[in-house]
Amino acid sequence: MPPNFLESGNLAAAISLFFDEKIFTDSKFNTDNLEFILKNTKGNPPDYTMLEWLALHPAPKIQSLKKWIDSSLDLEFGVIVADLILRKHIDFSQERIESLIQFLKTSLTKYGAYSMFTDFWQPDEADDSPLVNRMKILYATIELDHKIYHKTTSQELQELLNS
Repeated sequence: MPPNFLESGNLAAAISLFFDEKIFTDSKFNTDNLEFILKNTKGNPPDYTMLEWLALHPAPKIQSLKKWIDSSLDLEFGVIVADLILRKHIDFSQERIESLIQFLKTSLTKYGAYSMFTDFWQPDEADDSPLVNRMKILYATIELDHKIYHKTTSQELQELLNS
């Protein structure tokens, strides 16, 4: 198993690992939802205030667009700060670098989970990496928070056990 750079404190390796993740390269990234939203803004470019209004919408996936954008901005901010550190434009202590790596890990997990929830991206079904598992757990939690779940009947459970 490769070393876990997210836990090692090696910022360059952690950033490299982030960009190797399938969330940035997977062809399953669905832009249809985003294109529909942008097309229907009626010539008015979307701004952050619009996202705050969307957060009040009754449909959970539309409400979550703001959180998806926020997690994207957090991730982008973290990557920019990491780049500045790696290029020696700013100097951080090792403790602060480890905090930045944790921030990046959390931001990427949120971004992936909200990407799944808003149907912009789905991970490969065979991907059981720790990062994608954390995304899936947060995604399931978001679904539960919005009361989106499937109740399993005793008959379904019995069928599952017998298969």
